[in-house]
Amino acid sequence: MRRDRPGRAARRPRDEHLHDPSRRVERGPLMDLRDGPEEAAFRATLRTWLEANVPSGLRGFRGWTGPALALGRDWSKRLAQAGYAGLTWPKEYGGAGRPW
Repeated sequence: MRRDRPGRAARRPRDEHLHDPSRRVERGPLMDLRDGPEEAAFRATLRTWLEANVPSGLRGFRGWTGPALALGRDWSKRLAQAGYAGLTWPKEYGGAGRPW
């Protein structure tokens, strides 16, 4: 079936506005991604825990295949037991109830 008119996608303007700073819309200040005290403490605690608990078979991880699959299941259980799984899920559903 041949169309004499171009489809909607062909008529749509290109995305030049995404690359032209003069056409961008300013929407307020940029998001502040710096850690607050609570996030910094959590990150330090997690980093220490990971250094002590990451199995050697998962260092340099390349995918969940073969022996890594069994290792991954065990690793997921260890993360959950330590409270590092489902961080943003509500506590009543087994998560940590964290806001971030």
